[in-house]
Amino acid sequence: MRFYDFYIEFVGDIPKHVERPIPGKSKESFAVWKKRVLGSDVSDVCVYRPVIVDGRTRLSTLAVEGRALKQLIQQSRAEVKAIGKESLQVVEDNATRQKQEIKNKARKVLKEVKNQAATEIEKTRETLLQKAMLVPIEELEYIIGQNGEVLEPAVKEHLENLMANAKMDKFPLEALLRGLIETQIQAVRIVRNANNV
Repeated sequence: MRFYDFYIEFVGDIPKHVERPIPGKSKESFAVWKKRVLGSDVSDVCVYRPVIVDGRTRLSTLAVEGRALKQLIQQSRAEVKAIGKESLQVVEDNATRQKQEIKNKARKVLKEVKNQAATEIEKTRETLLQKAMLVPIEELEYIIGQNGEVLEPAVKEHLENLMANAKMDKFPLEALLRGLIETQIQAVRIVRNANNV
């Protein structure tokens, strides 16, 4: 017994809660203590304590008492070991559960981060595409100036009209391409109509 300075052995169930010594009860009798601590459902309570052995005591009697004490100590050690294993298993189970929870949270956070990154990448891509689709007016003026002699007058006039109507520093490339394609289509129609006449 952990709270008392002696070993006992008995027949019956071990109490779930062993009462601690009560101060001032040092004169309590063994019978009262046994009923208070172990309850009334136990029997054959033996106390193991050091005694001075009478010289007439047979060794077989001492061996029986010694074996009983040895068995009690081994049983106590086994119970402590079993409790330790159970506690270790509980700790391992809790650690495994917490590890899985942490993994699940990490996966969730990683997924959220990936989704946010994908959204930001898409926004950046759209912004870059929009910027790439704008051509500075000066660049168009430079191209016209460099190629003015080889440009068809209608194409040159169309480009100059587009730039004049742009009213901004940069010109949308989409509008420029659309205008050039429309001019090309009109030119082809004119040539075809002239050939058919």
